[in-house]
Amino acid sequence: LAMNPKRIPLATFAPNATVTVNGSFFTPDFRPTGLLASKGVVLNPFVKAAGGAGSGVFVLESGRPELLERDAVGARTFERATIAIQAGPRVLERDGRAGIRGDDGVKAHRTVIGATSRGIVAIAVIVGGDEPWLGPTLFELQRRLGTDGVGATNPELAFQFALNLDGGPSTGLVIRHAEA
Repeated sequence: LAMNPKRIPLATFAPNATVTVNGSFFTPDFRPTGLLASKGVVLNPFVKAAGGAGSGVFVLESGRPELLERDAVGARTFERATIAIQAGPRVLERDGRAGIRGDDGVKAHRTVIGATSRGIVAIAVIVGGDEPWLGPTLFELQRRLGTDGVGATNPELAFQFALNLDGGPSTGLVIRHAEA
């Protein structure tokens, strides 16, 4: 995890990273809104209260991804986590159930992180066009990610769970070719 206070374009930020994703779990002055852990170091503590911190925590520990509900985290520590990010909302719950109960009609570009039923970490960026309001609503997004969406044509691609990381005009993803 790295912060980008100088707002360097994603294409040139962190040039040694294989994947760079923008996430909106920071305040305008680049303070994390909730838990952030990277390579066993807790960069910002877990936030129990609702609000900007988000309703879920994505954790990758010992190669195993999982989604935690904010209110069920309890006294868990994250010192062994490869990565832990508190964000939200939870788009798809751990068992693939809908995390979004109703459609608010707010369309935007979207970035989510989650995992497939085989335990493979999955990142999706859905860009609806040149304007941020052309992307899906969170309600539409959950349908696209699950068994009725991408999973309808290829079940291995369906998200088992998904956590929203970003939405709107700042949504972005850069993938670089890994050197052999």
